Amino acid sequence: MESDKRLLLFCQLLVLLCFAARPVSADLKGLQYVSGEDVVSQLQKLSLLSDDPAPAVTRILFTENDMRARQLVKKLMSGAGMTIREDPMGNIWGRWAGSDAEAGAVVTGSHCDAIPHAGMYDGTVGVLGAIAAVKGLQKANFKPKRPIEVLFFTSEEPTRFGFGCIGSRGMAGTLSPQLLDEKLDENATSFKDAATAVGYGGNSHQDILSQTKVSRGKISAFVELHIEQGPLLEREGLQIGVVTAIAAPASFRVQFNGDGGHAGALLMPDRQEILSATGAWLSNNINSCKKLHEMISGHRLAEDSGQSV
Repeated sequence: MESDKRLLLFCQLLVLLCFAARPVSADLKGLQYVSGEDVVSQLQKLSLLSDDPAPAVTRILFTENDMRARQLVKKLMSGAGMTIREDPMGNIWGRWAGSDAEAGAVVTGSHCDAIPHAGMYDGTVGVLGAIAAVKGLQKANFKPKRPIEVLFFTSEEPTRFGFGCIGSRGMAGTLSPQLLDEKLDENATSFKDAATAVGYGGNSHQDILSQTKVSRGKISAFVELHIEQGPLLEREGLQIGVVTAIAAPASFRVQFNGDGGHAGALLMPDRQEILSATGAWLSNNINSCKKLHEMISGHRLAEDSGQSV
């Protein structure tokens, strides 16, 4: 199966990263143990842990289905002989020890939370596929020099608190406690309170972040298996590709002011119509971005009675 081939290539990449510090020859003939069919079966089981019926997947941070998904992933990690640890933000690490205990780990993984009506492969294939890759390497009697860690990121999606990559930002030390203090969910619950309610958390957001940050040198390399979420591979008839750049989303608030006037008596030459200005602005931006081979998407456009957008 093509999914078997993709996981085989992923296993080979993990091997190379494990020995990135020095040249090595490794016998990869045993990697026929990797089964894409098993991974798809596990992904289907995981997809049923959803707030919406199949085929949609909705799994919001620290909700019941998110916690059930975490238990499933930890069970699979344990089945692969990994040592599991969890940080105060809820990032889950499954570690396969290498021969050099002091070497920085090769980390691979993704996320399992899902925006409303998402698909079953987004993020999840990077977690379950990574566990399958580790099991394939073990069955092939591969012995890593560096530790391999499979990582389940907390809250890659922005659904609950309005901004994404919370767990990875916490690990990198780029997240401020002030931002976490300010960002509340729709029930005015803070990240700290939500995390504490399910067994994570800490005394304060500063405390949580201090215990989550990963020290420099602990990770030697990171690789993520992910679906493309675009048409290029299918269009080119390819099964796998290597990413050379990623999108870096940013949000801006733009306000347009106008004067609607009477719908019939105020003629078009005299109107200050905000939707016309907004449409022209969006059109110009979209055309500019297409020329730059970049992307722009509008998620919300609302008109209020005060004639501003």
